[in-house]
Amino acid sequence: MSTHSVFEFIFQGTGCSSYLPHINCLTSKPVTCETCRLAVTPQGWKNKRRNTGGIIRMRGSSPGASTDRVIVIDVGKTFFDGALELFPRHDLRRIDAVLLTHGHADAVNGLDDLRSWTLGDERIQDHIDVYLSEATLNDMKRSFPYLISKEFATGSGHVPKFKWHVIENDKPFRIEGIDFDITPVDVHHGYLPSSQQPTSHNNTSLSPEPYTCFGFIFGTTMVYLSDVSHIPDEAWRVIETSGRPGPHPYDFFIIDCVRIGRLAAHFGIKETAEAASRVNASRTYIVGFGHEVPHDVWEVVGKKIGGQDLGQVQPFAQEILDRLSKLGVKVVKGMQISPAYDGQCLTLVNGAFHEEGAYS
Repeated sequence: MSTHSVFEFIFQGTGCSSYLPHINCLTSKPVTCETCRLAVTPQGWKNKRRNTGGIIRMRGSSPGASTDRVIVIDVGKTFFDGALELFPRHDLRRIDAVLLTHGHADAVNGLDDLRSWTLGDERIQDHIDVYLSEATLNDMKRSFPYLISKEFATGSGHVPKFKWHVIENDKPFRIEGIDFDITPVDVHHGYLPSSQQPTSHNNTSLSPEPYTCFGFIFGTTMVYLSDVSHIPDEAWRVIETSGRPGPHPYDFFIIDCVRIGRLAAHFGIKETAEAASRVNASRTYIVGFGHEVPHDVWEVVGKKIGGQDLGQVQPFAQEILDRLSKLGVKVVKGMQISPAYDGQCLTLVNGAFHEEGAYS
């Protein structure tokens, strides 16, 4: 029998690799970027975004028990700043697992900061278990060899202690003390030059091939796709066969959208809305934002896609809604889709959703 009646998901970050606000925007005279301007105001704090990542806590009726389990998804460049804010606030301490989606800086450059958990007499734990693909492990060997093998550490050798676990696409695994499967799924996150040789001397260019990134399926509770430019058919097969029966196969769908129009490595809102409609989770939350659109306008976008009556909106929001129409973004009446923000907490208590702050 599970000892966990509560599932919590905390957004440790919801921004792109550049995070928000941008220093070039804040130091321009005058400041013309509305998103970055708002990010440093008391009322616009939801526009301040760290690198995208999440924290899952499984717990009983009260936090902090020895049976709690904590999973961190990605540790990017801003992870430690987020941890300083979120770990004390939510009474978090031990990390039972780190899941890495891919080897980019906004997913892994905070690995070294995990030394705070594993070093010294006051350490929290002896080591941290890290779960990642073989490709990401190879990236770590090149970028952070001292994190893989201590003999590469110079100076004192005081480096974090990890146990590395290579996981594979569509191969479910479990973390000790948690009673649901975690299934990695390969999605595309832009392109890399092909590793293959050119097929002829007349054509010396290397054709691009997809750069793959892990998404994760957490039982029937959540699908997490933080960095995605294309969801292959095989990934769709896994997603669509892993959920529970009924109208909403999952409680939460966390999905990438860097801006209104797509980029080579990220969904735009049309692709995000189409994926959200296909997954049809009870609630969809968008992450990975750049500074093109402020948070309050993203809220309007979500309401529009979900078929809510908007009434009159501000001129810039109307411009964005007009762009949705030109892109062919479809309205799905009743769909719950909204922008996430840093520090937002989603809670399920015995399977029932509680708004942030409603359950403590």
